[in-house]
Amino acid sequence: MSHANDTEWIPITMETTLRENDVVSNIELKDGKEELIIWRLLTIEDSPFPGLIPLRSIMRSGVAIDPKDRREMGVVKEYFVENNFSLLVGKSDNENDWPVSLIEAVELLKSKLTVEQQDEIRNYKQDDLIDLHFSLGLWIRNTFGLHGGNKQLLMDCSPDKPEPDNVSGIIIEEFWKSLQNV
Repeated sequence: MSHANDTEWIPITMETTLRENDVVSNIELKDGKEELIIWRLLTIEDSPFPGLIPLRSIMRSGVAIDPKDRREMGVVKEYFVENNFSLLVGKSDNENDWPVSLIEAVELLKSKLTVEQQDEIRNYKQDDLIDLHFSLGLWIRNTFGLHGGNKQLLMDCSPDKPEPDNVSGIIIEEFWKSLQNV
């Protein structure tokens, strides 16, 4: 497996091109505490909502964007710029870059997530890690090839239940545990 730095977080600007399935992140202040937000961008062909309603209505699971409406896309970008969002770029679908063990997956997460993101995940309660299923978990499933045939990682993490959703949860929990020892 190649551990080349194939991904990085870059600040979103109005010139940034955003596409379906892009992963974006920021730190928001909620109730006096910083909270990590990781979103996957989704497109909706016939968005029933104008303006910001799609963005705010499914904030946890993704951002709804009507690709035909350039004004709406501009509003989404403005929101991202104003709130210091970053875009994950350079995601590799190359199976040579996939981790093949739980240990490799955790180490790869440590190399990809910022210190701030790791601090935020460290502060999660173990029972609340499920909240990361549609954000960080989705990124893990896509980036680590869990839906793309990475059988080695699936079997290493969960020989009895080698399913992508289950395995991404195991990786997140192991990553969280590793952060508790820091």
